[in-house]
Amino acid sequence: MKKLNAYFRSYNGQVLLRLIAAILIGYLASNAIGVVMAKSLDRWTSLHLSEASLYASLSAFFIYSVIILWSFSVRSQKKLWRQLSVLTFIFAVLAYVI
Repeated sequence: MKKLNAYFRSYNGQVLLRLIAAILIGYLASNAIGVVMAKSLDRWTSLHLSEASLYASLSAFFIYSVIILWSFSVRSQKKLWRQLSVLTFIFAVLAYVI
């Protein structure tokens, strides 16, 4: 257990944790944002759901890449995980509610 704890405190461990946050939670966050965007475009514009989902999924790719870049620019590991988790939770609730 000490070796695992020491590994995650090392530079390689920090990069691995950021990579996990960027890939897994970033993917969930961009999907939740895309669902909210598709539902919002369908409801409040004249777009059909198929067109709205196309626009939302294309913009979700951009959002996902921004989340990946952002996750390596944040200084604190706690701040990164907290903000990504809160962002994912908020948009997942919005996707359920809308």
